[in-house]
Amino acid sequence: MTATSKTQLNLDDSRLYINRELSWLSFNERVLEMARREDVPPMERMKFLAIFSSNLDEFFMIRVAGLMQRVQAGIQTKDPSGLTADEQLEAVRQKTLTLTARHAEAAKTLLALLQKHGLYILNHKTWNSDQRRFIRDYFQSHLLPLLTPIAVTDPQSFPLLPNLQLHIGITLSAQAGEEKQLMVIPVPTIVPRFIGLPSREGEFWVTLEDILMEYAGLVVQGKSIESVDVFRITRDADVKIQEEEAGDLLETIEAAVLERRHRQAVRVELSADCSSTMQNWILAQFQVGPQQIYPIAGIPDLRCLWELVGRGEFESLRWPDWPAQHPADLAGYESIWDAASDHDVMLFHPYESFEPVVEWIRAAAEDPSVLAIKQTLYRTSPESPVISALEQAARSGKEVTVLVELKARFEEARNIRWARRLEDAGCYVVYGVAGLKTHARPC
Repeated sequence: MTATSKTQLNLDDSRLYINRELSWLSFNERVLEMARREDVPPMERMKFLAIFSSNLDEFFMIRVAGLMQRVQAGIQTKDPSGLTADEQLEAVRQKTLTLTARHAEAAKTLLALLQKHGLYILNHKTWNSDQRRFIRDYFQSHLLPLLTPIAVTDPQSFPLLPNLQLHIGITLSAQAGEEKQLMVIPVPTIVPRFIGLPSREGEFWVTLEDILMEYAGLVVQGKSIESVDVFRITRDADVKIQEEEAGDLLETIEAAVLERRHRQAVRVELSADCSSTMQNWILAQFQVGPQQIYPIAGIPDLRCLWELVGRGEFESLRWPDWPAQHPADLAGYESIWDAASDHDVMLFHPYESFEPVVEWIRAAAEDPSVLAIKQTLYRTSPESPVISALEQAARSGKEVTVLVELKARFEEARNIRWARRLEDAGCYVVYGVAGLKTHARPC
């Protein structure tokens, strides 16, 4: 073959590349497909529905928010696939609308299937008289004291609505010579999304927002209601931190976490049949365009399905447990210390139990022969036994140095709390490395 006959590959050809954002949506589509598969047990399918919702929230808070920032900055450069930020936003919207419609349909199909196994999530239209009586009493005794109706008057003085929290929007009918009035009720977050109903056979549940929407009339004190809707705001969480210019990284990241609460809306999920009055107010109040409105079909924010997945019943509707095994490299040894003194130890997670690692750190904290502990922390559980062990070690006089990676996305607030607790216990705390994110977990 001569040099002139060789095909030259143009690496600048956009047809060779897949758009990053659309590729990510295709990944989440695969999560959704797991929720639609009939060979996956129903409770496991419920998990995938919840994961899809959680994934999509983070996608909008970070990736879509980043695209919107580029548009607002007037950046017109194309990505390797040949799309501008504007074109990517439109493509993302169309793909998301398709996926969320399939997501809602998958949830409807799954909930119908679960009824055959004795688990019912009831819509207010299907409540019988006994259920309605119980729910009304529950609303008046447990929910009504928690509600804070907010009248929509001056847009400038309207309070900040939190990111990802459900809200009930009420449109009141116009009185003689007056305009329609609007009211917003934040859905309480300290109450479970699913409220159980008394039943001798099967499990019956109703959603918190369905109760609030059904009994909104008891909140507005007899005023005539034209429409009751539900909506949820997703805010930009893509906060840029100039680490090199930060005098105190912990305070800088803490300020960034607080700043997220005030960031612009990137998505508003809204009842599909929302009143035009409420929708127009939302468009103006949160400074979003129609292209940022996403209709809600069925139960909103299906992250709440974790509440049902975590219940102990319906074991037959789950995959069998696959308990972690005792590490093979520790077999025959009373402690990880004895094994490590004899040979190199390799642990395979999650197939082998992580408990020996926790016990190892606890033992180090108590062992008078241990002089110092040094380790990194990236993400930890809400009640981390590792944190408690490190605090105990420091209070016992050991030299404890911990690198806490504050830039663990959406874990910043928790890691800030851990960092302060460790400092209070006497640990030396390092807040990551400027310009880098520490993912390694050495100890």
